[in-house]
Parts: sequence; structure tokens; C-alpha cells
Amino acid sequence: MIEIINRQRGRQLSATELKIWREFAEKALRAVKSEEAENVSATIVFVGDRRI
Repeated sequence: MIEIINRQRGRQLSATELKIWREFAEKALRAVKSEEAENVSATIVFVGDRRI
């Protein structure tokens, strides 16, 4: 399972950008997945660097 969280205040991610990041995460998980790990998951979090 891949979860993408956007906590940026000034910039929202478009559906196209979300798709690109999800595909990237899927490829990365396949690259590091071991035989023993059946249910591998990842979370990508976008955060802003401005003071909240």
C-alpha cells in the first residue's frame, strides 16, 4: 500500500502529480522488496518549510 500525504499549505498536488509519485513509489518498493515481506507499504509526505 502506498499513501501520499500533502501537508503543503501553498501548493496542492494535481492528479497527474499524484499518479507520477505513486508510480515512483511502486517501482521503489519493488526494487527493495524481499521474498519474506509480502505486505510492504510506504508513505510519501510533502511538507512545507514555512512556519505554520
